[in-house]
Amino acid sequence: MRDKSWARTNTQKATAYAELLKNVFTPLPSTDSAKDYNIAYFFKSPNQLCFCLKTASPREIHSEIKSLSPNKSPGYDLLDPNLLNNLPQNGIMLLVVLFNAFLRLYYYPPQWKNAQVFMILKPGKPPEEASSYRPISLLPLLGKLFYVFY
Repeated sequence: MRDKSWARTNTQKATAYAELLKNVFTPLPSTDSAKDYNIAYFFKSPNQLCFCLKTASPREIHSEIKSLSPNKSPGYDLLDPNLLNNLPQNGIMLLVVLFNAFLRLYYYPPQWKNAQVFMILKPGKPPEEASSYRPISLLPLLGKLFYVFY
């Protein structure tokens, strides 16, 4: 907190972390307004045609699932690598259909971009200071899996 007092409630802790993260992760101001306009225009334009269409096969998805570390922490969706490792062949095929549809449409589901953020105390740092913590972001596992093919 700004006045160096202890954050006692969860709201005060969240506010202290939010202020810290806002200050640490604020992008530097741009000095090139033409470049900023071009970037904004690009993001507002419809998807560009690309003839390099990728697809995901059942073998590739199965291989990627097997390569996931079993110690990965699940995101807010609570799916973990053990669950995906035990998917039957029908489940793998549903992922193939889903992933290929997303690839064909150039679509990345926005809910797979949402992270659950935890603040972890750095070793040897005082717990009363917000700057003594580092953020850990847990993303949904299906989003991580799909990102390999995207």
